[in-house]
Amino acid sequence: MSAKPQELGPPNVGAPPASTIPLGLRVLGMALRALFIGALVVVTVRVSHLFMLPKDAEGYRTWVYLGLVVAPLALALAIVLW
Repeated sequence: MSAKPQELGPPNVGAPPASTIPLGLRVLGMALRALFIGALVVVTVRVSHLFMLPKDAEGYRTWVYLGLVVAPLALALAIVLW
């Protein structure tokens, strides 16, 4: 019986060596990935202004009306996805 040592990381099943991937495909893949991550950052920064507190009574009133509709839907969605 021969005992084979276990690998510490996940096996590279189906992953081709980096040298067999064409250079153009690698560059395009990295560029599109960077563009996607940049878009996520832009959306995150844009949406983060929603989490600022309102400055007047009308802003709070809007959040109360919106919260009465959106909060139960968000809670139901969280329960379903959990």
